[in-house]
Amino acid sequence: MESLCKLFGVTKQAYYKYDENHLLERIASEEFAVFYIKEIRRKDPGIGGSKLWYMYRKTFEGGHPLGRDRFADIVEDFALRVPPFHSRGTVRLTLMVPSISERWYWYQASEMSAVKRCSITDVA
Repeated sequence: MESLCKLFGVTKQAYYKYDENHLLERIASEEFAVFYIKEIRRKDPGIGGSKLWYMYRKTFEGGHPLGRDRFADIVEDFALRVPPFHSRGTVRLTLMVPSISERWYWYQASEMSAVKRCSITDVA
């Protein structure tokens, strides 16, 4: 055994400490978390990662659920993040206001501060 450990560059302690069951348990819990995330996202595609983790933790609190950071890493590694919301751009507000001569003109909202508000009695 000692010669094999030297061949692979592993100490005897590391060889005997390695637990295949622990590794399989970790892989199974990751796969289950991915399945759980996909199942919830199928029902509600807009749920974010933190809310998913709270739901996961509440559902499986009796066993050994994944921690917050590991759950976030799984969401990131398997590309399960919700795409960020981007607005379609700015909305330009345009107002139609009457001038003194009762004709209607279009003004941008930024120009409204420059337009004097006067009434017909001011023009006499």
